[in-house]
Amino acid sequence: MSFSRVGACCILAAISYLQAAEVWTKDLEAGGRQAVQEGKNLILVFTGSDWSSPCQSLRQKVLEAPEFSAFAQKFILVSVDMHKNPKMTAEELARLGALQSQHAVAIFPSLLLIDARSGEEYGRVAGYDNASASAYVARLSSFENSPEARLKRRNEARARQAEMKEASVNQGLIDKAVAARDYPAAAAVIDRIFKGLKGPDKAKGTLQKAILSYRIDRTQTERTWNLLRLALFEAEDDKETERSILEIANRIAPAKKLEKLQPASNKSKEKRAEADGAAVKSAPKLPQSASGRTEKE
Repeated sequence: MSFSRVGACCILAAISYLQAAEVWTKDLEAGGRQAVQEGKNLILVFTGSDWSSPCQSLRQKVLEAPEFSAFAQKFILVSVDMHKNPKMTAEELARLGALQSQHAVAIFPSLLLIDARSGEEYGRVAGYDNASASAYVARLSSFENSPEARLKRRNEARARQAEMKEASVNQGLIDKAVAARDYPAAAAVIDRIFKGLKGPDKAKGTLQKAILSYRIDRTQTERTWNLLRLALFEAEDDKETERSILEIANRIAPAKKLEKLQPASNKSKEKRAEADGAAVKSAPKLPQSASGRTEKE
């Protein structure tokens, strides 16, 4: 291949890259107007381009892939980038934060399909699990833009917004308790959040209490360590949960081995069961009649 031909290919590749980069807009309102004019819908991506590994992977493996480019021809693409560098102005942060709250986005990245005329969401993929571009696009293609689908998404959004509001309130109470060095108050919030959960889910709550115990008062080493031991017991051999617990334990006390702590209530039940069993074994046997019935009967 001649130098001139190689150079031409490089120029074309550079032009294609720049054109692809210009496809994305940061202005949702302008993107919405353009979508209506062109008879298209919107793809709205919430990302953290310079701090979120899943967001970076989504961009590299999916958003820059030919499969996504072909799918995206029917959409106007809008990016909401909650980047850290350069630092956003207070006005920009407030504007993007309002969009995040409006669309009840709690996970980065999140890709939303928006009906341009109604402004309503009809599809969402939250997070990124390293799916291939073709698998990701197939998932996007499975969403149907219908009144029923938009109603379902609207109800889901309301539920997410309520959850986010509750989470914000709880976080405020925890922050207040930490500032006041009030562990019982912080633990009460965690207990309320994780109430009724069992197994690994319950263990995650106990782990949060251990972390708060350590943050609030590092002299309470026995309390913190016992909470970690209890969490390990509650994890019920779930490897991922155990790994998180052991990682925290290693940070707090690298030279100490963490062993499961069985709750006192369970221990007392076992002791009662053992005592009952011993009582049954030691009880005198009543003599039986010829019919096989005891004399007491």
